Amino acid sequence: MRCDQFSNGAGWLLGATLFLICASATAHPGEQASIRLVLLDWASGVASANGPQVEALLSNGFQHESFFGPTEGRAGYLEAVSEGEAPIQEIDLRHAQYAVEGDRARVADILGVVMQTTRVSLTASLSRIEGTWRLDAIAQQPEIPASARRTYPEQQSLRTIEVEIVDAENGNPISSRMNVVDREGRYWAPEGHMADVATGWREDVGHDVVVANRTWAYVPGQTRLRLPPGTYTMEIMRGFEYTPVTTGFQVEADKDSSLRVTLARWSDIRGEGWYSGDTHVHFVDPEAGLHELRGEDLHVLNILASKWGPLVTNVEHFTGAPSGGSTPEHIVYVGEETRHGWLGHSILLGIERLVYPLTWGGPSEGVPGGFDYPPMATQADAAHAEGGLVTAAHFPWPNGELAVDIALGKLDAVDVFTWGDSFSNENVMPAPPAVATWYRYLNCGFDLPATAGTDKMYNTQVSGSVRVYVHVKGEFDYPAWLDGIRAGRTFVSTAPILTFSANGREIGDTLDATNGDAIRVKARSRSRIPVARLEIVEGARVVASVENPTGELELTLEASVPVERSTWLAARAYSPEQLPYQAFSIAGFTGVPVMAHTSPIYVRVDGAPRRSPEDARILLGWAEDATRWARNKGRFESPAQRDEMIALFESAERVYRAQLETSD
Repeated sequence: MRCDQFSNGAGWLLGATLFLICASATAHPGEQASIRLVLLDWASGVASANGPQVEALLSNGFQHESFFGPTEGRAGYLEAVSEGEAPIQEIDLRHAQYAVEGDRARVADILGVVMQTTRVSLTASLSRIEGTWRLDAIAQQPEIPASARRTYPEQQSLRTIEVEIVDAENGNPISSRMNVVDREGRYWAPEGHMADVATGWREDVGHDVVVANRTWAYVPGQTRLRLPPGTYTMEIMRGFEYTPVTTGFQVEADKDSSLRVTLARWSDIRGEGWYSGDTHVHFVDPEAGLHELRGEDLHVLNILASKWGPLVTNVEHFTGAPSGGSTPEHIVYVGEETRHGWLGHSILLGIERLVYPLTWGGPSEGVPGGFDYPPMATQADAAHAEGGLVTAAHFPWPNGELAVDIALGKLDAVDVFTWGDSFSNENVMPAPPAVATWYRYLNCGFDLPATAGTDKMYNTQVSGSVRVYVHVKGEFDYPAWLDGIRAGRTFVSTAPILTFSANGREIGDTLDATNGDAIRVKARSRSRIPVARLEIVEGARVVASVENPTGELELTLEASVPVERSTWLAARAYSPEQLPYQAFSIAGFTGVPVMAHTSPIYVRVDGAPRRSPEDARILLGWAEDATRWARNKGRFESPAQRDEMIALFESAERVYRAQLETSD
């Protein structure tokens, strides 16, 4: 059935919180179109507290009857509308029944929403006055239209299905992400979860996700469904290293039942000392974070306190230690994203105290007229003083102070993967491409391990769908995980499991060589989603590659790479296939490609440092841009603050100029 929406223009378009659905006409179709317009304009006016818009639609004798309160006349009702206190927030006309007799009309079975979640049935009475339909009365009843009841489990006879999800290796219950649909494709949520999951910015983020318009719930190893009799399909997923399972089952009318689902690992890189994490999650509370962490087979989830203009988030969850629900294998730690709209965004992990200001400058991080002091470097110094680790969020955007902070050793790592395609030159954000920019810094001698995080702010983003794997030496805990990042023992991924070695040395190591030596390298990619190619990179150049035209799930690449000067080596895998796990609507991203990249193995040839005049010249230009910004555009409380920032930025310029002078 096709559903058309009607409006009177701006009033409807601005009613952004309103969800309106129309039914097809069965009688008096010409009048019904006009009546629908009145109802839709009335509902949009109520939703936007637009008293004049609503007043123009009411007859002089209008009455509003609600079981939430006494009947109100026209004046009292309009006062409630103008103050935003009228209860109706949404209407659904799919089930509406129209009766039109002359200049009188009655519309029954309007489905309305009051108090955000409560559904009620509405009846509207209208009269035609001087050729225009006007509302005479709106009446509410607690009974919703019979045709709408089937979408509410509480109004059906339900059976209980006990579900157990276990690991194939040991039979132990494990958390996962679950989707259950009936024969018509309608989603049924497990007990304790919602069928309708909000997908707006900061709207009830956590516990559930929506991926490619399909709703999933994070569930423990033992959970329960309440379903009416019928045929259902269940899909279970758990992170990168388990094979998803899809199974059908039947619910009988006269008995409860149970269902056991077994998930099998195809990879166990944890057994080799690799522990996965997400560096960058917002708005999720630590308890919900633990559900998502376990359900996505992550070991570390970093929730970040921050500030958005006057809005402060997750500060109440900060303890300076792993959250209370953390276990030895699953750690949630609340850190901080310290943010300025031009200077940059930095992630502070493992801090014991929050570093203030959380954000500053103008909107959206700061407030109108806000000052642009301190520099990001000051925040990094404060985090380091606490033993924290600092990584650049969604590298390299914003790019303002990055060249300064990297030159001065303020950043321990960079989030090379976050949104979209990190290999693409077509960056949605106003910044250079992530991977190519990272290569410039590596070429100039800066040791910058790769990290990754989702920047989760919506229920359309899956925690850990962009993740970093960290090799931990010895016993795993949060400090050891951060130490692994500092040592450069990482790879980042959206699906592939990537390993790499050079002359038998590990990711993050430094290998000594002489001019003319040949370095033996080996890379391997394993993934349940095939990669199109596996490559070895030396100093930003692809020096060996293997294609995958037949869609193999495992690729191996070995090569001999001659070296003439100090350089770095890494492995990367890529496929253009888009994964829908990172839908980030505020920036226009709908997914991420299949991709992975290791941190480098550094090669020191004849004891010389890594240098690239071409890259140093570009990075110097970025540092000079920062200095010009501080001198000409930044807002400061005092000349001393401006002078301090300019001096800092000029010290970074000298680092790059020294590289250029050495190369000459």
